[in-house]
Amino acid sequence: MFSGWFVQDEYFRRRLPGAATVLVLVLGCGPGLAVDAPTGVAHEFDRENARPLAGEDLRIRSAVGDRVDLYVSGDPASARAILLFHEWWGLTDPVRAEADRYARQGYYAAALNVYGKPATGNPRVARRNMRELDTRVARRRARAALDFLAGDERRVAVVGWCFGGGQALDAALESPGRVAAAVAYYGDLETDPERLSRLRAPVLAIFAARDRWITPERAEAFRDAMAASGKPLEFASFDAGHAFANPTARDYDGAAAEEARALADAFIARHLGAVPPPATQTEEDP
Repeated sequence: MFSGWFVQDEYFRRRLPGAATVLVLVLGCGPGLAVDAPTGVAHEFDRENARPLAGEDLRIRSAVGDRVDLYVSGDPASARAILLFHEWWGLTDPVRAEADRYARQGYYAAALNVYGKPATGNPRVARRNMRELDTRVARRRARAALDFLAGDERRVAVVGWCFGGGQALDAALESPGRVAAAVAYYGDLETDPERLSRLRAPVLAIFAARDRWITPERAEAFRDAMAASGKPLEFASFDAGHAFANPTARDYDGAAAEEARALADAFIARHLGAVPPPATQTEEDP
């Protein structure tokens, strides 16, 4: 379980097909049990200059019939794919935008709605959604998404932030034959060496040295556990606070975010094999 939660005040609206408008509050961590949340807005979300979303919502089913909602972006014919796991708020537009960013690099990308519910801007609802999440259902959804993306030959990487970091690593543990690389940003990660020994994918773990929830001590505990398991790990810690990679978060650090994103991109390309960007791409990523 996660031991802290992160609140930011910046949100924006999105209208989902067939659904009411929801307020989406971006980026958070685990349930707040005895931790006060910081308050205050870091900066404005740049709505005018944000790229329009390029993908689409898709619904599939797990092996036992669970509803599995995805946002997919990119060319389904690509030989490389990426599955993204959201923070505790749910599947938000910034996570969808990350799927689009990977699609512009030539990957077929999907963002999984782990909860199977609309995203929320209410920390109480977010905490309840995470606490009520049935681990078995979450794993079935992740497995269905991986099966969908992997197909017959496609190599898949998983990426997640905070709550999603733990989910991404769990997917690599539960579906070792499907995951070729795993990236976890400031997540509360498995520290049982015996369970970690099941990994078949290399892991990149990105942490924040000034994180008050996923503390440096917890980051080191994960690094020690990976060493004990004998599994490959790339470890990075940035002089930043929790959620530093999200441009609407209170502790957003643009320089650290860019460096971490470049590190993750290079790691994925190295282990999946780089793919050429779509021929229609005419502008660089921000």
